[in-house]
Amino acid sequence: MTKPAAPARDSDVFIDLRRNRVPSRPAGHMRDAAFETVRPGRRRRPIWIDLTAFSLDGAYAFVLCLAMLFVQQAGSVSGAVMAVLPLLYMTIRRRQAGEILSTRWVLLLLPAFALLSILWSEDAGLTAKYGIEMLLTALAGIGLSSAFKPTAVIKGAFLAFAVYVFASLTLGRSMSITDGGGAAEAFVGLGDGKNLLADIASTGALLGLTTLFIALRQRKAAWAALAVIALASDCYVIGLARSAGAVLAVAAAAVALLGLVTLSVLPRAGRIGVATLLLAAAGVFAALVRNVGGLLMGLGEQMFDKDPTLTGRTYLWYRANDLIAEKPMLGRGFYAFWRQGNTDAEGLWRYAGIVGRSGFNFHNALIELTVQLGIVGAALFCLVGLVGLIGLVRQLTERPTLPLCFWGAYMVYVLVRAPVEAVGYAPFYFSTCLLFAAAGAGMQRLPKRAPKSARYWPQSLRLQAHYAAQRRRAEAVAG
Repeated sequence: MTKPAAPARDSDVFIDLRRNRVPSRPAGHMRDAAFETVRPGRRRRPIWIDLTAFSLDGAYAFVLCLAMLFVQQAGSVSGAVMAVLPLLYMTIRRRQAGEILSTRWVLLLLPAFALLSILWSEDAGLTAKYGIEMLLTALAGIGLSSAFKPTAVIKGAFLAFAVYVFASLTLGRSMSITDGGGAAEAFVGLGDGKNLLADIASTGALLGLTTLFIALRQRKAAWAALAVIALASDCYVIGLARSAGAVLAVAAAAVALLGLVTLSVLPRAGRIGVATLLLAAAGVFAALVRNVGGLLMGLGEQMFDKDPTLTGRTYLWYRANDLIAEKPMLGRGFYAFWRQGNTDAEGLWRYAGIVGRSGFNFHNALIELTVQLGIVGAALFCLVGLVGLIGLVRQLTERPTLPLCFWGAYMVYVLVRAPVEAVGYAPFYFSTCLLFAAAGAGMQRLPKRAPKSARYWPQSLRLQAHYAAQRRRAEAVAG
């Protein structure tokens, strides 16, 4: 009689996130994770971990945003986390990956075109590096938009931004700036620029306001208190950073968020009517964008004591027009312009006083993308954003939720900020990831509507119709 083979020392650990219903648990506990240790010749005995208290989606959003926010402090560790985490998340959700990408494949057109620019780039190696990072950033945003628990994503991102703002208030510093023709102090926190800190605090404020609404709806007093504290801290930091663009953008986004939350309680017919009015207003805004832009610039000069050149932006835009005229259609390659050794970039760094010769842009999203990827790349960026915005309007009209309200408000924030800041294209940057998530949230499939109930017919009418059909069938057979 042969002796049974000894079990292997090494074991394989599997993570299963399927929706399993455990009979001994309440009906609401639908999502459990099975961590199974498998040995040859043994029966699988899964260890069930209840995910009602711990959310994989919330943990993913928290770690991802934390890595993007602390990239200057963590360095290569943060980069490794941002590179591996989206792939790991998609691997865990591999059963849904096909469906997720089938509805959001449009979002990958821009990263694919950025990678394709290797063929005509002035620095192919640099373009390949940043193009791959852009693709990973897009996948990270798509993962956020397809979470099982969208409210957990909002809470996880909110916690990450709150940690960064609290750390900035505790360990941050200020720097001298030239504003309005004189010297002033601006708070830069843990980073090197006031605009970066203002962008982080503004996004954190929108997340804090949304988390407050979620906590009030869920009746979670601890979350509501934390949201109020973080919201007050974010507003305080925005004021210290002295960024006119961030103040105007976050004010417009906050109004949009409050309006969308109010809109969500209306009936469907009311939502459709308001959405139609908003789209018409957006068309008028697009037609008068130059006049509105001049009005906002004048408002920024009066309220924030800005110089008429918007801190040197007008000269940058003037130089960018000359650079675009040289290669208008395809540009110079993704991230191939701002590199050391390029004489045009060196001149602009010297003009702006950038000693480190890095971390600079044209302070306009479309101008920056047109320089890098040409008119084709800028048009593709606008197309992807427009598709996501229309999808969000459709989602908010059909089934409005608080996370969808946040994504819609964040779209407004990016649209207001894009004419004076380069947002939405930088790889491994939180703004780019959240913008892809907002567009992806608008591209998810809507649930099918329940069919309308058939009109009630009395039995006499139904029998009369049945006999009439039989009579017509008999006449047809008889010829």
